[in-house]
Formats: sequence, structure tokens, C-alpha cells
Amino acid sequence: MKIHYLVTSLENGGAEFAIPSIVQSLERHGCTVEVIACEPRDMKAAPKLDAAHIPYTVMFDRRHNFIDYTKAYLKIIKKSRPDIIWTSLSGATIVGQFAGVMANIPVVSWKHSAAVRIYTQIFRKLSKLWIADSAVVEEFLNKRMKIPRSNILSWPLYFCSDILPVRSYWDEYVPCI
Repeated sequence: MKIHYLVTSLENGGAEFAIPSIVQSLERHGCTVEVIACEPRDMKAAPKLDAAHIPYTVMFDRRHNFIDYTKAYLKIIKKSRPDIIWTSLSGATIVGQFAGVMANIPVVSWKHSAAVRIYTQIFRKLSKLWIADSAVVEEFLNKRMKIPRSNILSWPLYFCSDILPVRSYWDEYVPCI
């Protein structure tokens, strides 16, 4: 299966830093994944992709609008058509959803937080599957965004470095006043 992983940007943030682990997991299961960012922003996620030997494409060198991103992404689809568009973050989600409708490609959308932009709420049904990064986000998708549980997959992400020293816990009793 060929997947386009479409993300809004490669800036410093939690969602972007999860990309290498997600891509490697999908590849272990036989998928081919292309990472595509709409814009660069600060590019602090790029070194993580480079370290994991994951190539990526950045469509524009600065911020553009939704129409520009969608037209540029449709050109990429014509050259390299995926079986699935996997979106990450709100900007890429709406681009992927509209491109998916136009090109008849199913969209899977990764949701990283229990917050939503109005356009994400309005166009939520354009994604065939939503992936929640925690149980809290899974509940949010179901209860607040009204996405049926059958269209939600929970894939919790939690990274804890095992090379950092473990501090002892503070156990001194302090009475409440």
C-alpha cells in the first residue's frame, strides 16, 4: 500500500516529531510512505526525519493558502498516486480531504489534540478514518466531533527517554493550611 503522509509543516512540535515512528511502523507492515509538508516553518522536525532516513518533500518555501496547497498537492498526486492520504494537523487535513475527494482517494486523519478548528469539524466526514493519539482524543472525536467509534482508531503515542536519570520522588509531608 502506498501512503502519502501529508503534514502542515515541519516545525517544532509534538505532531511532527511523531512522524518517524509512524512512518517506520507503517513500513514494517509493508507500506510505502512519502512524507509531504505544505510549508517548512522552522524545519526543526526535519533532522528527526533525516536521522531516520525518511525523505520528505516541502511543497512551498513559505506560508501559502489552502487553494495553493491543494493545487500543488494534486500535482504531486498525478505524479505519484497514493492508495491512502494520511493527514496530520488541521491545515494538511483540509488539503488532504479536498484532494482526496477530487482524486477519489480515501483519507485517514491523525488527531493530536482535543481541540478542533471549525473547518475540521465541518469537513470531518471527508476522512474515512480518524486516528487518535490518546484515549482523551478518542473520546473527543466521538463525543465532540460526533465521529462514530467505528471510524476511530486509537494509537496512543507516548515517548519517554530511558537514558535520562530517574530522580527520586519528593515524599516530605506538607500539611494543607
